[in-house]
Amino acid sequence: MRRHALALVLALTLALGLAASGTAASHATKLNIYAAASLTEVFPSYDANENYNFAGSNALETQIRNGAPADVFASASPTNTQNLFKSGLVDKPVTFTANRVVLIVPKSNPAGIKNVYDLAQVNAKVVLAAPSVPVGSYARTVLRNLGISAAVLSKVVSNESDVKGVVGKIALGQGDAGFVYATDVKPVADQVTAIKIPAWAQPRVRYEIAVVSKSPNKTAAQAWVKGILGKKGQAALAAAGFLPIPNSRAASADRERILDRLMARERYTAAEAARALGISLDTLRRWDKDGKIRVERDASNRRVVPAAEIERLRGPEHTEQLSARNHLRGVVRSVEIDGFLARVEIDVTEPSTVTAIITRESAEELDLHPGMSAAAIVKSTSVMIRR
Repeated sequence: MRRHALALVLALTLALGLAASGTAASHATKLNIYAAASLTEVFPSYDANENYNFAGSNALETQIRNGAPADVFASASPTNTQNLFKSGLVDKPVTFTANRVVLIVPKSNPAGIKNVYDLAQVNAKVVLAAPSVPVGSYARTVLRNLGISAAVLSKVVSNESDVKGVVGKIALGQGDAGFVYATDVKPVADQVTAIKIPAWAQPRVRYEIAVVSKSPNKTAAQAWVKGILGKKGQAALAAAGFLPIPNSRAASADRERILDRLMARERYTAAEAARALGISLDTLRRWDKDGKIRVERDASNRRVVPAAEIERLRGPEHTEQLSARNHLRGVVRSVEIDGFLARVEIDVTEPSTVTAIITRESAEELDLHPGMSAAAIVKSTSVMIRR
């Protein structure tokens, strides 16, 4: 009887020990998580058991390119994660949260700034992050949308390496105003005052996260990414003031693809493959018949498409072939934001201009800007062609 009691005590002790360890890191080696400076407070509050490196997303991208031992990369802009993905240095990134840009001034507000338009009128020392830093790029987008870029950029006295540098200088009174994320205000709420930016002038601030391709701890890194996308991770972000994951169809599809990848899926059903490629099921069947796509059969004799085949077809070489008959390729001439809409002009290869009225969200999602290459796909009567 005593032997059974002892065995029960040992079993309970072991179970409690395992339960306790499960509430902390569930892996032996601490992960190296490289994250945007704006995540400095929230990531450790979500999981205090990892090693964190917080800095400007552009600086972290450079570090990973140079071989830094990162397991996970969380960026304040899709630009940095996508750059690394195109170079094969991270797995497919996924959007995990969003944010807003605000203007902050010292509590004393010596320049008397009451709204963002005052920046163009008063004699103020403006602090921004450098243009290559996400928040610095977002701030310049705000100024451009408001039509006050020239007036305000002439007053910039410092270009900081990350958002915390901007926060620090304004909190210490070393500048009269600076653009930061809304989530950066709470830790210094007793030192600064936040001024809202008009909603129509807001850039689309979207954060992406990815597992580093050469991580020696990939299983744990993938689990960590799944955790931040899950209820607990999203609750921690929401408590810190971050916005929910954008609920666009593109973002939802992107999350679905990355979650599938994290679960090590190697094949998709024909319907899933068609959605991922942006084609109809009939088109996929026709491609299969013409030998343009490799389709296999599963144990139930259903069509399935290897994940690698989808990645191949979604590459730049194939994109040109999807709708060649109604693609007009050219260079973006201008992008004019008007409330929730954007007017985009494209100089096509012939001496013509295509003008399209699209949603502002779409323009920001595509990161349209003058001088970049683009294609107009004629599918709507709202697209006008003039010579």
